[in-house]
Amino acid sequence: MRKVTKHLTLLLFIGLAWGQDVLFTIDKKEFKGKLLEQSDKHTTFLPDGQKTPQKIPNRLIKEIHLGSNKIIDFGNDFLISELEKKDIIIEDSKTNQHLQFDTAKSKPANDYTTFKPVNLSWGIFDDKTGFSLFSATFNIPLNGMREAYIGFGGLVTPYGASYTTSGGLKLYHIRSKISIYSILSIQRINSGAIFSSGSIGLSLRSDKRIQLKLGGFLIYSLTEELSSVSTFPFGGITLAF
Repeated sequence: MRKVTKHLTLLLFIGLAWGQDVLFTIDKKEFKGKLLEQSDKHTTFLPDGQKTPQKIPNRLIKEIHLGSNKIIDFGNDFLISELEKKDIIIEDSKTNQHLQFDTAKSKPANDYTTFKPVNLSWGIFDDKTGFSLFSATFNIPLNGMREAYIGFGGLVTPYGASYTTSGGLKLYHIRSKISIYSILSIQRINSGAIFSSGSIGLSLRSDKRIQLKLGGFLIYSLTEELSSVSTFPFGGITLAF
C-alpha cells in the first residue's frame, strides 16, 4: 500500500505542474509561463523563472497558446511601426506595465503587502485540515501561485471531539476572484492516525476577507496496515486576517 501512496503523490504533482502556456507579443517576442487572469484591458501572466505575476495591456499581446492546445487571439497585428511601438511602451511604463516582464519595473498582480496570513474556516470538512467543522491556518506565501501552511481543525459530535493538526502546500492553477487550486498535505488526528491528503477546490472571493470554497479531497492512512484511498467533499466559508 505504500506504493499506492507514492503513485498518488506523483500523480498529484504531475497534475500541478502540467499545462504550460505561451504568450506572443505584438513585436514577435515569446514568453512561456502560465495565464492567470484576463480582463477587457489587461492580462495577468506568470513567466517561467519569475516569482511575481505580471499585468500586460491586451493591446501589446498578439495571442496566447494555452497548454490545452487552445489559442486566444487578441486581434492585434504583429507588425506595427517603430514610432507607434515607442509611444505604447512610453505610455505603459508610467503605469509599471513593461513588455519585458521586468520585475523591477512591473507591478505585481498580487500585492503581498495586503496578504492576510491567518485564515479561519467553518463548513463541512476542510481542504486543509480534512475532518474538521472549524479550522485555523497560518499561511506563508512562497510566490504568487504557491503557499505553505500549518493548521489546526476540530470536529465535535455526540460521540466526542476530534482534533486535527496539518501542514502542506497549496498551488493555485488560476488565482483571481474565482480561483482553482490544489493542496497536498499531511494530517494527524488526536487519536494518533496520520493521513496523506490531496484536495482540489474552487474558491470565490467576495472581498479581501471573505471567501467561499468547495471541492473534494482524498486521504490515505499512513498508520493502518489495511487501508484504502477514500474521497470526501468539502465546503465552507473562510475569513482572512
